Amino acid sequence: MNKSTPYTFKKSGIFYFIRRIPKHVRHRYRTDKISFSLRTRSASIACQKAQRLAETLDQHWFAMQISEDVTFSRYLTVGRAIAFDLRSGQAVENAT
Repeated sequence: MNKSTPYTFKKSGIFYFIRRIPKHVRHRYRTDKISFSLRTRSASIACQKAQRLAETLDQHWFAMQISEDVTFSRYLTVGRAIAFDLRSGQAVENAT
């Protein structure tokens, strides 16, 4: 991983994205890491792409973790949404 461009490495002048899959969701994957070409030689473009990809993966992995958590899984049925009351910190179920 390149320190100036997180979640990347360079091979033959091309930047690649690399990210380990967290243990709590690894059972859903065939490998323990994700790695693919970002199709750029530019460090700044690679950094932007890698940051967006990392954020997207973090959100995806968080959703996977929540869906397996008994406490929150009841909120993930079709036709329901969750809102959070910022004062109490409690989830509030809204039927749609």
